[in-house]
Amino acid sequence: MKNSIGLIVLKVLLFCFCSFVCTEMDARSSRSKKVDLKFGAFSRDCRGFGICLIYDPFGPDPATNSVLSSDGDIIKIEIPFLRVKENPGLFEGGYFIMEEPYEIPLSICKSIGLEFSVVLPKGKHKISQGSERLIIEFDTQN
Repeated sequence: MKNSIGLIVLKVLLFCFCSFVCTEMDARSSRSKKVDLKFGAFSRDCRGFGICLIYDPFGPDPATNSVLSSDGDIIKIEIPFLRVKENPGLFEGGYFIMEEPYEIPLSICKSIGLEFSVVLPKGKHKISQGSERLIIEFDTQN
């Protein structure tokens, strides 16, 4: 009798622990924020290749809003196809090119669960295609 009660208690504790861990992992991986982007290099008055500015969107137009999210050392930006069509040359060849690094404002970083500002590094960054958006992945540990 004692063994079966102990086994039940152990199963309940294990279930609670697994539920907590899974919930925490989902919360961390699903932190995202709608943002608007201005493409180009900041030092070139937002001309050229890269991200010149990330900011809170002014209007409620979900068709042009991008989604910024973090997953560990990876920052993802999902860009709607409507925005891609406006600047097709930026998204050719499976890579997004950043001429210079860009530091995401701290207020936006905090809104996706980060406690510090993140710098998107200069260089080539992988692009993948979602159902309604292109996804750029930035490895911030490089």
